[in-house]
Amino acid sequence: MSQQLRNTPDIVAQIEMVQKEIFYTYSHYDQLLEKLLETVVSQANDSRASNAKVISEASVSATVAGRMKSVYVVFSILLGVTLGVGFGFLLENLDHSMKSAEDIEGVLGVPVLGSIPESGKLSDMTHRITGINSG
Repeated sequence: MSQQLRNTPDIVAQIEMVQKEIFYTYSHYDQLLEKLLETVVSQANDSRASNAKVISEASVSATVAGRMKSVYVVFSILLGVTLGVGFGFLLENLDHSMKSAEDIEGVLGVPVLGSIPESGKLSDMTHRITGINSG
């Protein structure tokens, strides 16, 4: 009779399902028991590193850690100088101000009749006229 029950497809599927549930239940209980034992051992040892596990052994590197440092320093210096010079040229090309009489004559095409010289005497005269003491 039990042989006939095992041969029917519905019963076979149910038996397989029950067997899987039993297997998973046992595996869950095993994992729970393992965690419980780890907790008991960890409390007994009173150490926080008891859960640490070695996954793989450490290997010693054959290269020196500071070897590339000099290359980075040289590259940084070259990059800094290059960017500095490039930024200087960029600022020079973006500056469209007129700084001399020749610049004005070149742009307008007419001669400059007069200019005001830049000197420190102008500020001294301004201080004397307004009465502000510079000292």
